[in-house]
Amino acid sequence: MVEVNRHNFEEHLNQIQYDLNKCAYYSVDCEFTNLPTDFDVENSVFDGGDDRYAKIRGKISGCVILQVGLTPFIFNRDLNHYKASLYKFYIFPNDFGPLNQFVVFKASTVRFLRDNKFDFNKGFYDGITCLNKTQEREIKSEIESGKLTHSLIEAVTYDEYRCITKLSSEIGHWYINCTQGESRQVPCKKDDHNYNYLLHDEIRTRFPKLWTFQETSEIVLVKNVGEVDRKKFEFDKNDIKEKILDSLLGFSKVYQMMVECKKPLVGHNLFIDLLTMYNQFYDELPRSFSEFKSELHRLFPHIYDTKFMSYEIKKMSKKDALENNSLGNLYNYYRDKNNVFHGPRIVFDSGIYDNVNDQHMHDAGWDAYATGYCFMKLCHTVVTKNNFNDPNKIWSSVEHLKRVEFLENRINLPRARISYLNLVGPEPRTTRPPLLFLEAVRSSKCDILKLNQILRKHSNIHIKTVSPSSAILAAANYTSYKEVLRDINEHKDFRIEKYSVLKHHKFIKPLILAGIVIPTVLTFWITVKNFR
Repeated sequence: MVEVNRHNFEEHLNQIQYDLNKCAYYSVDCEFTNLPTDFDVENSVFDGGDDRYAKIRGKISGCVILQVGLTPFIFNRDLNHYKASLYKFYIFPNDFGPLNQFVVFKASTVRFLRDNKFDFNKGFYDGITCLNKTQEREIKSEIESGKLTHSLIEAVTYDEYRCITKLSSEIGHWYINCTQGESRQVPCKKDDHNYNYLLHDEIRTRFPKLWTFQETSEIVLVKNVGEVDRKKFEFDKNDIKEKILDSLLGFSKVYQMMVECKKPLVGHNLFIDLLTMYNQFYDELPRSFSEFKSELHRLFPHIYDTKFMSYEIKKMSKKDALENNSLGNLYNYYRDKNNVFHGPRIVFDSGIYDNVNDQHMHDAGWDAYATGYCFMKLCHTVVTKNNFNDPNKIWSSVEHLKRVEFLENRINLPRARISYLNLVGPEPRTTRPPLLFLEAVRSSKCDILKLNQILRKHSNIHIKTVSPSSAILAAANYTSYKEVLRDINEHKDFRIEKYSVLKHHKFIKPLILAGIVIPTVLTFWITVKNFR
């Protein structure tokens, strides 16, 4: 597995781009500082796609990706195998000028990551930075307005700024007697964008004949280039200040490669992954879910969720083999089946993954590979089911993908009114039981404490209060639905029945009444007027 950090990031970019352009599909996985659902966001069976999106969007800024796994799968038809290249990226947002993002950890998340061998030191010390388009625009706006220097002065420490002004004074003494072509070296700080940008800016601003060059990661060359040549350097797109801004993009460059390759993106239960990657590496989330779906489809036309696929394929096969479709169980199931029906083998890229002992779930690099592995096995399951009479046929990657197009752009949505999100069309019809309307019959107020005691043993029931005396209940499955009806009907304090919009919606009754009364009154008034 290639472990990519800020020190070796640039040297791996070309190979990553090559693998993405050559692959049949690629899989991704993310590890987070926390989840949006950690911030008082409750997943509810009442939620549709719009509701869930709005909940997560409101809390997404507190959720930061710390690690990304990426595995492109390149198909070799002659050998009937997919070559998997495993990449693991450590990510950590950098502060620069006006940008200083809050990174919020939840104690349980830290424990989870620690228990799964997450290396926090690699993340904090060696994490690759990233920018979304809003942040990039903010920096460029500050450059154009001249505010960036002030922001950088506030970003560096007092001692760092004193060091820069001291170096500038030393250069000032040297500048008095230096001639055109002369140069000298000054030290800078390796990988410190704030300090280095400010150092270059300070020298160039104070001395009209000097120009600065980044000679090494720790040395800046200051040269007297003369006023004429200096003007040429000011328009150089490869200038160090431009390079610093480019380096701030970091992993956002890989995200852009994923966008440009237009290959199928595969994930497992990846709704939050999609939203968080979009927000952290591309741009702020749009206000409406429909706008987000449209933009996401433009970026990634082909998305597959192995969690959703496993549910649908289980329905097709009518077997209990995929009963537990967590990623770990799904991977173990297909690995242990050992390539039935001449399915394509999946091999590691030579030299890319050699450490067998490093295989463990909840490592983004390994989870991304496991997701892509399960995806192809799920594809082959569909193929062999529909073509059982020809089990020896070798199927190409194009043929595999063609057979699962009906599962494309459908994302699993847990604990919601709908079982999945359709990224390219209207919301699917719910498969949940009908809603229930509950009303207090002996009191003007619904006794929530007593109701909770009744419902305590039913974990899959959600309550939405609609008035002091009534509530709507949503059951996750028909077993819970029948049990709740039975239990509440045994209590004389409540009346429960199937919910009807016409009968129970608080705004519909007045509208229906108005629809009856107003025409009646108008008819009576017209009749009386004509009679007179």
